[in-house]
Amino acid sequence: MLSLRLAHDWRIDEPHVKNIDILIYLNLRQLGGMKSIHEAIVKCLLGRSITESDVEQLLENEDIKTLILFDAHDEYPDKDIKGNFVSQILGGDLLPHVSVLLTTRSLCIPEECDGRTGRIKLTGFDERARREYVHKVVTGEDEEATNKIMTQFSTNPILADICQVPLFAVIYAHSVHGTEGDLDFSSVTRFFEYLVCCFHVHAENKGTDAEKAKFQRFRDNHEELDKLSYEALSAENQQLTWDEEKTITKLGKEFYKRYVNIGILVEEEVMNRSCPYNPYKVEVHFFHKLLTEWYAAHHLVTLLKPSLSSLPENILDLMHPSDLQHVYRFACGLDPLAAPRVLDLLKKKWDCDSLAVLCALEQKDMVSDVLVTVRDLVSRDVRIRKDDSRLLQRTTIELVHRACEHGIPVSCLRLESCFRRFDVTNLCIVLESDFHLANLKTVKVLHIEEWYTDVEITRDELLGLLQTCERLTELRVDPRSILLPLSIPPETIPSLKRRNINILYDRGNGLVYRLSFEHGQWKIHNQPAGQPLEVEILQSDSQLEQEWCIQDLKMGAEAAGVSIVL
Repeated sequence: MLSLRLAHDWRIDEPHVKNIDILIYLNLRQLGGMKSIHEAIVKCLLGRSITESDVEQLLENEDIKTLILFDAHDEYPDKDIKGNFVSQILGGDLLPHVSVLLTTRSLCIPEECDGRTGRIKLTGFDERARREYVHKVVTGEDEEATNKIMTQFSTNPILADICQVPLFAVIYAHSVHGTEGDLDFSSVTRFFEYLVCCFHVHAENKGTDAEKAKFQRFRDNHEELDKLSYEALSAENQQLTWDEEKTITKLGKEFYKRYVNIGILVEEEVMNRSCPYNPYKVEVHFFHKLLTEWYAAHHLVTLLKPSLSSLPENILDLMHPSDLQHVYRFACGLDPLAAPRVLDLLKKKWDCDSLAVLCALEQKDMVSDVLVTVRDLVSRDVRIRKDDSRLLQRTTIELVHRACEHGIPVSCLRLESCFRRFDVTNLCIVLESDFHLANLKTVKVLHIEEWYTDVEITRDELLGLLQTCERLTELRVDPRSILLPLSIPPETIPSLKRRNINILYDRGNGLVYRLSFEHGQWKIHNQPAGQPLEVEILQSDSQLEQEWCIQDLKMGAEAAGVSIVL
């Protein structure tokens, strides 16, 4: 949609694209089998009014400012064919003087991109956009209802990820508004079951009783659509669009029209490259690729049944988890009997450990085998790092959440340069990625490290953090880029003392403090012998940081037996 808007802006001569002489928009989903950029332009955009040699001559002219807009590279059927013309253009081997803009999902960025390539990451239907929509369209002036929906978006990692797709966020917001309690979206499978149901029910409510019965059959019986989706994703070159007439033949006319009418399938008019007498034809594709993965997962479940042995041994190569992770997650969530076979498949791939955890967590009921896996993973240090991918962060958050949900002790949770703040209202840790960590009641040791960003944790935030981690035995914070309160209110000490929590604060200058429960003050826990104490107070430092530096000087001198007057 954004790419089409840019093309539209160029057509009406908007200022931000006014310096471009020629803009060429190509939907890569439609370029399967084409051998050159010239062929693609002629067949998809110009018909037979101009020859490929004419296009070649035009593109080779360096005096003409040309922008080629490649849309949806993640859906390009030939993206895995080495040396395809799109890869050559992205790498600068073809038409190096031409500007290129490419859109793709963040997990599918092509490796061939020229070293000078700049990147812009679109965050989707982000928190600000969702709040604006919910406030204006769903809840009106009810700020409390708006905050309730937004809290559910932010604290549930499943919703935070999936609801970046605007339609999915809209369906969820309208569905939960006015309902009592929270809907069970503990896995992406549960959410998609509900989402697909919404597509159908919204249309069924408008039909007669006879129509509802027929539509119900279409909703429950979609084996041919499952097979079509699976074959499209597992083909050597993914084919995500299909000819309308052939699709109708496979699915049946009534079924096809039904899925188009409710919005799961979308028709698109494109150039007809095979027939000069009929310049246009209709192709069909899913509204979103995640829906393709949803129906393909149903067919994968069928193939995984013990009575069948038709699953290709190279399935992970045909449907690589880095591109199609949701196929495997859906399969595990749809059928508990399929989950062990999916996990066995993923364990054969050295780089699929994170996805294996996500698949295990798709189980509606945590069966004993899955709980054993979760227990094993959280018995070691669990790390969330600043540079982790969003997928890995989501995986780790969900792992900790499920462990706490089932009373499994989390040995040590380490937050490495990813801590932003503690949300006192919702009792959760907010990470730099905007993901939230809530329900940490079985975490035994929490270690927060921050090296890049100055963070100040107030008394209320510290106490809220300790309240959230009900079984915490040790909290360690370091280094000095995180500022803790200089003292703890005396009235809160008895409850902390009863829990016997060890709270350590490493200042990064050789001093490590331990919170004393006698008066709520910090005491020296460790100062390496013979190590000089370096304290630097800058005018730009906050008041709390300057007070901590003075504290460091006093306590360091006291530990060394030196008097100091400030």
